[in-house]
Amino acid sequence: MKRTMLALLFCWCCFALTAQATDDVIEFRGEGTGTDYAEARAAAMDDIAVQIGRYMYAFISSDIQDRLVYQSENGTTINDTESTGLDTRIFSEMMVSGITIDREFPLPRQPDGKYKMILSCLMSQSDLKNQGDQYLRTVVESYAAQLRHSTERGGGLAADIRTWQSIMHTLEQNPMHKAIAYLDLPQGRVNLHDYLTERISALAGSIVFAPIPAQKVRKGKTILIPIDVSSPLYAAPGQFECSVSLSRLQSGESTRRYTSAAVDTSLLPVGAYRGSVELRLAELSPLLRNMVREFTLEVGLPAPPDKPFAPGALGGQWSGVIEYTAKGRRYRDTYLIAVYDNGSCWAAAAAAVVPVAVDTYPQ
Repeated sequence: MKRTMLALLFCWCCFALTAQATDDVIEFRGEGTGTDYAEARAAAMDDIAVQIGRYMYAFISSDIQDRLVYQSENGTTINDTESTGLDTRIFSEMMVSGITIDREFPLPRQPDGKYKMILSCLMSQSDLKNQGDQYLRTVVESYAAQLRHSTERGGGLAADIRTWQSIMHTLEQNPMHKAIAYLDLPQGRVNLHDYLTERISALAGSIVFAPIPAQKVRKGKTILIPIDVSSPLYAAPGQFECSVSLSRLQSGESTRRYTSAAVDTSLLPVGAYRGSVELRLAELSPLLRNMVREFTLEVGLPAPPDKPFAPGALGGQWSGVIEYTAKGRRYRDTYLIAVYDNGSCWAAAAAAVVPVAVDTYPQ
């Protein structure tokens, strides 16, 4: 009998709470459990906050969809079933100011020992709409400010892609923002994530990585591998990340790798190399693919010291090639000799297995 009376009392209370709603008022009712009434009440408050967030999200999302020019392949709305699976944190930012609990009803202790609380909050639809509009404007303006800052700062194609990808990553971390953030263009209003995806995809097809001509350098010098990246859509390409690989021909040595286009040849044996440069576009955005260009590099003998040569026929420098056979293999050695006026002599030589093309280097 006691349980029946409690059930009737509960039903009457719920009816009384609902009866207060009018055409302009919506009731949000939250339920929560806890080890005591304070904990149960806090859980019920969280439940109401989530409900208000879902209501405002549904309103904002519906309003946005009516004005968007296009939608993404996966859709820019999240239906009610999907929204229930979103993290509560996403809806917590949708909490409006001035949430007031109109009624609260603590239930008797549950059979599992937990306490249960039901709260009711009555809110004006017009007030929710105004605050929803304000929330939307705040979200949209925050991303628009990032785009403006990127444009004002400059930096070219690479910098813009980095900024756009950063904004897309932020949107993807917050499905609500991804769905409602928009950008106003001359042709109409577009979903921001869709717009940035299309812009980066369009740039991917416009990037040109020019072939790299054959390179020559004296051992000990640092050579800067020329990297020519352009796009007809941008006057300035900006700074791109790249990596360089070098493999010495006919040596069996392991490939040498560098994290920039500047290669110090001090530790490179004299000889011919096959090289490649990888333009690491995928590090800017997963929508882009790395591009590779191959080239050849010839590292010649180092330059002799720059000081006065000895006078007469013995002074100056000489270069040449000596071919010979050793242990069944043919070699072609290049050498460079310089004699100076202080009586010193400088010499450099390098051996190479035939056939290797050898050029003398300009003085």
